Amino acid sequence: MKLMYISNACPPEILTEYEKKYSKKKIRFVQQLWDFHLSEAFYNLLKSDFCAVSFPPITTYPVGKCLFHGRKTMHSRQNNDYVLLPTVNIAVLKQFLYCVGLLFELLIWSIKNRGEKKVIITNCIYPQSALPSFLIRCFSKTKVFTILPDLPEHSVPNMLAEKKWLKKLYSVFIWLSKKIQNGYNGYICFTRFQMEHLIQKPNIVIDGMIDTDYIDHIPPHKLDTNKRIIVYAGGILEKYGIQTLAEAFIQLNPDNAELWFYGTGDSVDYLRHLKSDIVFYKGAIPRDELIGIEKAAYLLVNPRPTDEEYSKCSFPSKLMEYMATGTPVLTSRLLCIGEEYDDLMYFFDDISVQGIKNRLESLLNGEYQREIGCKARQEMKLKKNVNYQAERICAFVQGI
Repeated sequence: MKLMYISNACPPEILTEYEKKYSKKKIRFVQQLWDFHLSEAFYNLLKSDFCAVSFPPITTYPVGKCLFHGRKTMHSRQNNDYVLLPTVNIAVLKQFLYCVGLLFELLIWSIKNRGEKKVIITNCIYPQSALPSFLIRCFSKTKVFTILPDLPEHSVPNMLAEKKWLKKLYSVFIWLSKKIQNGYNGYICFTRFQMEHLIQKPNIVIDGMIDTDYIDHIPPHKLDTNKRIIVYAGGILEKYGIQTLAEAFIQLNPDNAELWFYGTGDSVDYLRHLKSDIVFYKGAIPRDELIGIEKAAYLLVNPRPTDEEYSKCSFPSKLMEYMATGTPVLTSRLLCIGEEYDDLMYFFDDISVQGIKNRLESLLNGEYQREIGCKARQEMKLKKNVNYQAERICAFVQGI
């Protein structure tokens, strides 16, 4: 089997280089790193039978400083190749040229591997990766699958809809994505509920994956405090329950404990202006440093509301990272979280101010056991490790 993965994968050192050269502000390369770890796992598994084609990590001009991007082949530290597509970095034109460049790559790959069983996997339902893949499938022995971290209507940040012209583009993108979403030969789902929105075709549910080896190599950070530190890391957004969590903790006013927030979002100003000596906004920091702090923390929290359709159709990668650190996790009972996680995390009974306050109080005053974090970490290493999940994905697509 010959496998091509079309994604945002890019070696970390290249992401750093591009950020310095082309970006006017700090970028969170979460998706690129997730794709990169999976690509490296595919490379380890399939060797020369695998190739990776990526969209370059550049912010659209003029917000980003790169106007023209040529085709480039980058190498990871393991000497694996990543082809970055060429484009003119202007909205709409950029996506069109991605399609053209990708079609060319797929055509060469298809001719080179004629007579072989060929599989294309895309990450997310994106027109710029789906349309060229579907076209190649029409005249070659190729099947096309997609990984579904999110459904199309959930995959683009809401901030893109803040301006009228961006809102229009966003609407067109969603419309086109939904038009093509049933065109794949099969789906690699993050939750069992995603198939409720798609035509029934072969699928596998993986919840997600994480490079536990990478996390294991990061030592716990020295917190320089004897207090029990509770950490929230991720989107600092009101809709994610940030303000409710902060208010509940202030009302609880526990002895010898503090609540630290990391990330960016619409509730940053709210946190900065809180007059509290137990709740602190710590900003956005490098991932390695954040993981070290999460490892040293007393508890990691995720108070995201459970009444959104999104909570059914996407398993938060943040929860995977939380559990992989070995620190106990306290989360809302998101609809995507199955019963198999009951013994791996603590759960809020409800996510009102009072509900959060009561649950935190019980954990700070006796119910807490560090062992639940160790058990969750072991489960991530065994069943959610990126290498294990890459094996499952390869077995699935090869069998269709």
